[in-house]
Amino acid sequence: MSRERLSPQHQQFINEYIKLKCSNATEAYCRVYPKSSRDAARAHAARLVANGIISAEIKRRVSEETMSANEVLIRMAEHGRGDIGEFINLGPEEIKQSGKSHLIKKFTRTITTSVKKDFESTTESFTVEMYDALAAKQLIGKHHGIFTESEKSVEVDISVNVSESLRSRIGSVAARLRTGSGATRDSTNQEG
Repeated sequence: MSRERLSPQHQQFINEYIKLKCSNATEAYCRVYPKSSRDAARAHAARLVANGIISAEIKRRVSEETMSANEVLIRMAEHGRGDIGEFINLGPEEIKQSGKSHLIKKFTRTITTSVKKDFESTTESFTVEMYDALAAKQLIGKHHGIFTESEKSVEVDISVNVSESLRSRIGSVAARLRTGSGATRDSTNQEG
């Protein structure tokens, strides 16, 4: 299904629908047909989105504007391999021309003017912060299943020194509980 089969209004609806990023068909319809009521726009927009030619064009356009899984991996690999040495002694225009500005997270330009006696000097410096290469490598590693998280169990041997009389008393309580002879009686709380 080609774009030639779409009316100019339908093409404009698709443009607005994609431009909104939230895929709000009603809002896109209202932008193309501003005199339409909100209820009418909702109904007409639903019909347009359900139209096979229009929905195919929306899918085609969205796929052009989004990154595929491979593109994401390629971009992360570029961030992981990024080398600050490529940007040393480069100014903003030279960085743009290098085709690698997407590796830079932050670029700061500082101009300092100082005046000493009747002499004024100006210096200009640039600071480049690149995207986190380690984070990119970790994400790629997780994608490839290189890093697996596993639980570790630790055995701890605990020994407690218990007096012989306490040990004897615990043993007799445990024996009574095993035989089901009922509740234990505390000699200090016995009644008559």
